[in-house]
Amino acid sequence: MAGYTRLLLLRLTKMKAVPVTLEVLNKKIKTLIKEGLDSHWVIAEISELSVNYSGHCYLELVQKSEKSEQLVARARAVIWSNTFRMLQPYFESTTGQPFSEGIKVMLRVVAEFHEVYGLSLNVVDIEPTYTVGELAVRKQKILAKLKEEGVLEMNQELELPQLLNRIAIVSSITAAGLKDFMDQLTNNPFGFKFYTKLFPAIMQGNEAEASIINQLDTIFSASELFDAVVIIRGGGASADLECFNSYWLAYNITQFPLPVLSGIGHEQDETVVDMVANTRLKTPTAVAEFLIDKMSYTENELMLLQNSIAENTLSIIRESDLLLKEYAFTLQKLYTYRIQTENKQLNSITLDFISSTKNRLFSAQKTIVRKSDKVQMLSLKHIEKHHYDLFHTFGFIKRALKFSLSEQKHQIDKAEQMVHHTSPKHVLSRGYSITLKDGKNVKNASELKSGDIIESLFFKGKKQSRIK
Repeated sequence: MAGYTRLLLLRLTKMKAVPVTLEVLNKKIKTLIKEGLDSHWVIAEISELSVNYSGHCYLELVQKSEKSEQLVARARAVIWSNTFRMLQPYFESTTGQPFSEGIKVMLRVVAEFHEVYGLSLNVVDIEPTYTVGELAVRKQKILAKLKEEGVLEMNQELELPQLLNRIAIVSSITAAGLKDFMDQLTNNPFGFKFYTKLFPAIMQGNEAEASIINQLDTIFSASELFDAVVIIRGGGASADLECFNSYWLAYNITQFPLPVLSGIGHEQDETVVDMVANTRLKTPTAVAEFLIDKMSYTENELMLLQNSIAENTLSIIRESDLLLKEYAFTLQKLYTYRIQTENKQLNSITLDFISSTKNRLFSAQKTIVRKSDKVQMLSLKHIEKHHYDLFHTFGFIKRALKFSLSEQKHQIDKAEQMVHHTSPKHVLSRGYSITLKDGKNVKNASELKSGDIIESLFFKGKKQSRIK
């Protein structure tokens, strides 16, 4: 071993180089860095952050390639407790969000090299307005990407149902805003009934995005049970709402088949979720009031429709009643006129028949008298000569007269029976009916066409029909 050391020293001597220890080398590096580098403003993303018991804040800063998201630089940094106590509240009050992992920051740093711990950056100042601008730019990039994909306004294009009372709620179980929302819905002054189902989710922090999306997926699988989705949480610092500026959460909302209402509890700034939701409201209470107003509007529309239907129905009934009365009056006149006409015709036929019968009887009587006189004259002249013939002739005449009278009576009876059988009342009593159109007898089926109104007179009663 000693020989190897001598050989090594001999080689170093030939190289005219004097070796130094690692400590000495690190001290030289420390001196060079301290003397050669001033403080610099550095833009980086915080990938890791931890605060120890002493109040010192330890960071890992990274820079990613804009094209591939690959790391192109990394460095450790520290904010000593006395500086961190000033920078943290200054940053958070200015930006409205916590000093945490995943954000881009502009830091003023001093490079330091420690013999044992290596290179690190000592943070001495911070520029919070850069982060505010970066967050705004990030939000605009998300909106621009959604617009480029053609989905930005998809949920806003969904029409809210007229009856909006089956509500899926995405919120934290312990959120004060949830209690306000439920109290407002339950105790609404109109007594409207709302059917709600809570899908609990984390509503702030790094886990919020995945939690809310998971619950939206659950609602999606039973979307036919709901009219809309409400995303609500109580008020809070703007920093607590950064999870609602998520691209993937916004994208899920744009693709959702039900209208999404946001009531995230802040008035100053709109999150990306607010901008893609179907309806954006300021607070959970405002969401409840919106749903109640929507139900009230629907109720008023239904009442107006109900009144309109009732008025139209009454109007139709009145018009139909008047029309029926007019039809009844017209039919009664037509029926009365028809009966009177038939009675006149029947009376005329009866009178004609009686007159004709009387004339025939009178003519027959004249003939009988004439024949009787002739017989009497012949009888007187030939009484003696033809007594026997006269007796037989008288019997024959008597029988002929009786037969003639019987025949005449028979003819009269037949005439009366014919009059009886041909009368309208008798015809109707045999099961026949009289068909009238516009008050006139219908003698041929070709006189009727589809849609005509006809009236049928029966032995007892009458009925209207429509030709099909």
